[in-house]
Amino acid sequence: MTAIHVFIFISATCYTVDVDRFSTLKHPHPMKEIALGEGGVGPGSAVPELDHAPKVEIEIPGAPEHLTWNTQVRYIISVSDLKDGESRYGEIEARACLMEVEYFPAGDEKKVNELIKASQQKKEHKGLSAMKRSTCFGCHSDKTRLVGPSFQEIAGRYQNNPVTVKELGGRIIGGSSGIWGSQVMPSHPDLTLEEAAQIADYILQQGGNKNRWIYPGLEGTFWVIEKPENHDQGIYVLTASYTSTSNIRGQQCVVLKIR
Repeated sequence: MTAIHVFIFISATCYTVDVDRFSTLKHPHPMKEIALGEGGVGPGSAVPELDHAPKVEIEIPGAPEHLTWNTQVRYIISVSDLKDGESRYGEIEARACLMEVEYFPAGDEKKVNELIKASQQKKEHKGLSAMKRSTCFGCHSDKTRLVGPSFQEIAGRYQNNPVTVKELGGRIIGGSSGIWGSQVMPSHPDLTLEEAAQIADYILQQGGNKNRWIYPGLEGTFWVIEKPENHDQGIYVLTASYTSTSNIRGQQCVVLKIR
């Protein structure tokens, strides 16, 4: 199989990930332009240099050569920012960090390339930013029920349209009870109507994506999915991000093959 190379930018530093061999090679000099493999972006596709973006790094203890279906994977995110400090010294607020994990079947390397390139330009969803500042992740998670329903459960019950977003936003601010069993959802009067609607929109978007998972915090674990009947191999794209108090986002993407 021909190796597919994906160029990844963290601030202005370029990392090359060989999807087939699972290797990460750091280039000593910053690069401003990238050329992805066949089917990707051609030469001359400029990526803006972010001199002061936080430095974000993903560590997978044990550094496996590849992932295995239906197994648990532990990860650690480290952050360094000129203003906010270092995560290793406890200076980085954990709730400002996020791990995103997305699955692709083997053979979708073009989509992987496009995802990584787009992530360099993508701004964080305003609803996610508001959730990080609030207490949402204390009671809710993406695909697993905690105290309250998961994003996936909420997206399974409600369609994402302006009427629903407004209705859910009102419940976020005012609180609710009796909708998901006997559990009471506390009010969040500190949020504006706009922020609450943005949170509802993000929950419905993220909860409806069955192949992408999010995990707040500086460390945690995630499960590799069970092997699909029609795929022998797959790809996980891990994106760790941190938005600084200066509102500058830094991130690292790592591509892992599943066998």
